[in-house]
Amino acid sequence: MIINLDTKLKIDTSLILFLKSHINYTEINILNSKSFICSYTLKKYENLLQEHNFKRVHRTYMVNMEHVVAISIAEVLLSNGTVVPISRRRKI
Repeated sequence: MIINLDTKLKIDTSLILFLKSHINYTEINILNSKSFICSYTLKKYENLLQEHNFKRVHRTYMVNMEHVVAISIAEVLLSNGTVVPISRRRKI
């Protein structure tokens, strides 16, 4: 699946590491250390990416499970070294 960001940019979902919520905006972080801000909520992306192996692990984070290297009680380690927190109620 390719996400179309306001018809200006298309991103292959396999390149997405994680998404981070900023109130009514979402920051999409991809493999080459770039990030993009979109005017959709994380909830909207949660519905779009649900069938593409993405998991909501925190109120403000959603990760691509293909890039998960390790999972501990409180955090997820991604393939690029980024550590994302896991909330208590959203255990993987």
